[in-house]
Amino acid sequence: MIKIDLRGIILYASPSFCRLVGKQQGEVLGHDFPELVAPADLPIYQEAMSEIRKPPYRREAEFRIQTAGGEVWTGWSGT
Repeated sequence: MIKIDLRGIILYASPSFCRLVGKQQGEVLGHDFPELVAPADLPIYQEAMSEIRKPPYRREAEFRIQTAGGEVWTGWSGT
């Protein structure tokens, strides 16, 4: 699990997320989450972030992120 702000800055990263991406918590906190999104899926992420600013202020999406073992599909739920 991670928490990001509306700019995509990572505010919290769980230990399991850090293991998944192969980084220490200090390496991801304060960094841009979109940097971890697979380049081909950035439009999906950007659309979700745009939609979350509109009522009902909730959006779900699926996109790949870059991990220590390669790209993996993730489910994202934002409010």
